[in-house]
Amino acid sequence: MSELLLALAHGEFRQFIFLFDATLGRRSIVVTFLAILELSKEGLLEIVQEGSLEPIYVRVPNTEATHSALDE
Repeated sequence: MSELLLALAHGEFRQFIFLFDATLGRRSIVVTFLAILELSKEGLLEIVQEGSLEPIYVRVPNTEATHSALDE
């Protein structure tokens, strides 16, 4: 999960599909997806989608909780 947070640490939105590395296999994709869900549940990721069938974007919100998680 920390690798995912570091990849998003700049606070800019990144497209959801670019957070996955298909060359690492199915297990890596599933683990990354579960990490995104868990971080979102904890409030450490913001996920937005403008409309149905539009791209999904993910970013790390600029909050105190996020900075503490990145420091660990």
